Amino acid sequence: MNIFNRTIFAVLLILVCVFFYLSSNTQERQFISEQKNLQNIFQMDTKIDLEVFLLHEGVKNDSDNITSMVNKIYNYLENIKILGTEDNYSVLKKSFDNKVGLIKEFKYEDSVLHNSEIYFPLAITELKNDLDKTQPNNNFHEI
Repeated sequence: MNIFNRTIFAVLLILVCVFFYLSSNTQERQFISEQKNLQNIFQMDTKIDLEVFLLHEGVKNDSDNITSMVNKIYNYLENIKILGTEDNYSVLKKSFDNKVGLIKEFKYEDSVLHNSEIYFPLAITELKNDLDKTQPNNNFHEI
């Protein structure tokens, strides 16, 4: 009976060790996954900054890449939320929501600027033609 008790004790000890090993492994995997998500957020955020800069400087005119990257960041943020770090999630999400709002405002103002660049020369030409018709001897041709 003594050997039986020792065997049961050894099996229970092994099961407890396996449980703690798997538990620590799960926490380690969660930590690694969270770190990976944070790295991805940082990389996407840097790419978004570059895209906004290129739009601002007129090198690019298409903002579809920004929209795609914003969606990816929100997915990474959701993964952080799933891992149970609510504080990190809420701080990052609030900060990123603010940035997305600023980006949307920039995109709107940039589109207005580009539309104005297209429309104003046509409007000026049309205005000159109308003035020439109504007042043939005007000095508006110098405009």
